[in-house]
Amino acid sequence: MTQDIILQTESLTRDFNGFRAVDSVSLSVRRGHIHAIIGPNGAGKTTFFNLLTNFIRPSAGKVMYEGVNITARSSADIANLGIVRSFQISAVFPHLTLLQNIRIALQKRAGKGLNFWSSKRILNQFDDQAMQILALVRLESLHDKLAVEIAYGQKRALELATTIALDPKLVLLDEPTQGMGHEDVEHIMELVRQVAQNRTVVMVEHNMKVVAGISDQITVLARGKELASGTYSDVSRNEAVIEAYMGRKRKRNIGTAHDNA
Repeated sequence: MTQDIILQTESLTRDFNGFRAVDSVSLSVRRGHIHAIIGPNGAGKTTFFNLLTNFIRPSAGKVMYEGVNITARSSADIANLGIVRSFQISAVFPHLTLLQNIRIALQKRAGKGLNFWSSKRILNQFDDQAMQILALVRLESLHDKLAVEIAYGQKRALELATTIALDPKLVLLDEPTQGMGHEDVEHIMELVRQVAQNRTVVMVEHNMKVVAGISDQITVLARGKELASGTYSDVSRNEAVIEAYMGRKRKRNIGTAHDNA
């Protein structure tokens, strides 16, 4: 493994009661890249994502991070190595303010844990940095709002802000634009670009506009297997990819043929 590769899987496989959801997938993610995982419904994308952070144990194969085998590590240990994952459902504290949500992430990063009972003086030391991060995602004017009170797209922006606060090396994003309108999608695309400026991003994404717009590399899964890898231009012209999306062989761009992966 070269120093350029931050994450690698080797023949990663997962079986469920005789059904092979992920079938010997070998993936290499380059440091500093945005790497998208796409594929038709039922392709095994989410299962593969779960294998990367040991939310599901593989039946075979291994996951390497920074040249170290992390396959048997707990999810908590993997997070402590600098890998942070977001979920399809927004994972923020709904009854805390936006400022408090970011402050908790900053506490975790500083090794203070989730000490909600810490003195106001101790907690307030994170406020300036938290406001800077909220400004980065254009939420500073809502800093005193409860997370439950803001719109869905703003919650996803808040989740990305907490990710930035944790300062991970590798960010795993699971459907970051799911359920969003056009304006929110554009905003999240820009935020993902910001998140990726000093770190690596791997994302499962269904919106082909997002994939084409911000991805450096794309891996296409179909029926649990890797169908193709390359740039958007490469995979969008691949006959096997077109057939997987369209159900027939036809020379069309997958981004215009089908908007869901």
